[in-house]
Amino acid sequence: MVKAGEEASSYGLPALRRVVCGGAPLHVAAARRFQSRFPRVELQQGYGSTEAGGISRMINPEECCHLRSAGRLAQKVEVKIVDHVTGNILSVGQKGELWVRGPALMKVDRLKELIKYKAYQVPPAELEHVLQSSPKILDAAVIPYPHEEAGQIPVALVVRQPGCDISETEVMDYVAQQVAPYKKIRKSYGNRESPAGLILLSHGGRSSTTTAVSAGRRPTQRLLRGDEDLPQPPPHRPLPPPSLPLSFPSFAFSFLPSSPLPSHPALIDAANGDAISYPELLSQIRSLAAALRSTGAVSKGDVAFILSPPRLDVPVLYLALLSLGVVVSPANPVSTSPEISRLVGLSRPSVAFATSSTAHKLPSNLPTILLDSPRFRSFLQISESYPQWRPL
Repeated sequence: MVKAGEEASSYGLPALRRVVCGGAPLHVAAARRFQSRFPRVELQQGYGSTEAGGISRMINPEECCHLRSAGRLAQKVEVKIVDHVTGNILSVGQKGELWVRGPALMKVDRLKELIKYKAYQVPPAELEHVLQSSPKILDAAVIPYPHEEAGQIPVALVVRQPGCDISETEVMDYVAQQVAPYKKIRKSYGNRESPAGLILLSHGGRSSTTTAVSAGRRPTQRLLRGDEDLPQPPPHRPLPPPSLPLSFPSFAFSFLPSSPLPSHPALIDAANGDAISYPELLSQIRSLAAALRSTGAVSKGDVAFILSPPRLDVPVLYLALLSLGVVVSPANPVSTSPEISRLVGLSRPSVAFATSSTAHKLPSNLPTILLDSPRFRSFLQISESYPQWRPL
């Protein structure tokens, strides 16, 4: 983000009002550098959008000034921090497990992210913040790696800034100067080719198993001994040529077997056990995209606002809209009407997709399609009225 800010600041960007940051805590140094380049832009941080549609978020300019904050709790969400051994509730400033309860989930977080180094627990996010504060490092992730004596060691995967030369020893020394001895990085692997190398972390967060470094790399399970180097990854998988009109759903489903597609469930509704197979999923996406395009409900470049509780047809709707080049703007269905009105004002959608239980929260002048209506259900069925749209 900071590098993008350096390049974008030369353009001024007078229409830019707000930047939302998520996925991991934003390092204070990075936030301050961004604010120095864009002093009139709100820098909002939030937490838990993947797991619960938003556990917390910043909602006004004053809150955006608190750089170490992820905002206030969303409506109807409860959290507490407890001791992971005793289960006792902890006070302000104490570290423990974060327990979250709300309409969408009940979740325990953070404990599994810790790296077990000897008798210590090392939080990788803290080390990532230190690494990302280096002017020579573009991006970084810290993962656990099996070790014969220590159990696990913290290993840094870094992407160097273009034109910067920082050795693996310098990476480890840079971190060692700023953290306790047991938190030091024990190994470092640097991307020597380009900033395009991706660092992927398993199932949406972090796990105790080393995960992929660059596309297609499988985790290595052997133990490290002494000063062994990490195994080198294979060459990066080339991206499709720019001339190939590849949509997001096409890219996502290109990783599935295509001849024939597996008939086992692609999506399962945990509430009632209903399921959609892969062929049904593809068929519904294509049918829905064709219907939305033929009826003029959306066009390429439009913004579609989605306000719905979890349903099997919501991911179908997402992929159909994305395949048409529509921008998707989702919202938490438990948000209040004033909150929804503010989000609608920010995203300026041309159409909304909601259910009978959530549509009343939308502005009355916003065209709305109900997901639980017969009309929408008909969109999911192949019909001669709608020429088939085949972006997949």
